[in-house]
Amino acid sequence: MITEAQNKSTEAQSQERLLQRGLSLSKESFLAEVEARLRKALEGGFSAPMQEASVLLEAARHLCLEGGGKRVRPRLVGMFGEALGAPEEALADIAVAGELIHAASLLHDDVVDEGTLRRGRPTARSLWDNKVSVLSGDMVLSLAFLQVKRYPPMITERAVELVASMSRAAMMEIVACGRPEMSIEAWWGIAMGKTGALFGWCGEAVALLMNQTDAIANLRDCGLRLGVAFQMADDLKDLRGDDPKDRFADIRNRNPSFCLLTASERSPAFRQALSLAWSKERLEEPQIQQLGESVLALGIAEHTYQALCREVDLAMAALGPYLYAPGGRDIAAWGEWLCKGLRQA
Repeated sequence: MITEAQNKSTEAQSQERLLQRGLSLSKESFLAEVEARLRKALEGGFSAPMQEASVLLEAARHLCLEGGGKRVRPRLVGMFGEALGAPEEALADIAVAGELIHAASLLHDDVVDEGTLRRGRPTARSLWDNKVSVLSGDMVLSLAFLQVKRYPPMITERAVELVASMSRAAMMEIVACGRPEMSIEAWWGIAMGKTGALFGWCGEAVALLMNQTDAIANLRDCGLRLGVAFQMADDLKDLRGDDPKDRFADIRNRNPSFCLLTASERSPAFRQALSLAWSKERLEEPQIQQLGESVLALGIAEHTYQALCREVDLAMAALGPYLYAPGGRDIAAWGEWLCKGLRQA
């Protein structure tokens, strides 16, 4: 007999395949080239006196090459590049840089969050230690900048500014932990500064590569909006239990997600209950489930879905004339799959 939990798990897997179908609109040959360059970048090699440092590359490969990443950022680079007619040779370097910046942020985040699992596998800090994870993240970040050093200097300059933005947003996220009174505007700043900023750089770097200054704002703002939508999708999946094994993880981890903050603004009683729960050293599972069901009863899932779709619409509007280019149409299709897939789940 198939249980309800098994059925939801199957639905979640179907949803993931649906989203992957939208993401697969970028050329597979381009993604294969990106994958090959990622491997080359992380092969490295240390001279005899520095053999001990090879563990940093090993930790990076564990996360970046063996962790089952979806390569969303490289795919976006490919689609943005197609919209501007950019050469794949240079696009692949930008895509690798974007993925390495993302990987570095995860290596650092797992230390900050004391995470033990990432994509269902032990984190680098669990297999080695915090020092290895932090230093590996630093090294990966340096490798990211090296990927684009032969292109217009502004691409690297904007990448450095991107890392500063992501660091500020990460600090804001730490401060926000366990605070249901945080505003939606503050959540927006965190989402924009982390996920949105990197998505935006993927578009901006392509425009800088092609020296198409008129396209910079279009592609950057499209990426920013898509990044926020992507974060909302993660928050919504947690609320609805698209991964039944870790449902309501945001409540459990004291993470003020878009869903939880919206519920707190809508219901003072819920905010008080959540604040009381988060003030305790240990959250009991029945209490977590009760709080999660309260959020659902407030209609927050539908509200989040509608907000997500508005962000996708704004992202498409930001593309302007590039929406009708081949790559632009692929980006629009990805946004449509994101919304439609979450609606059908």
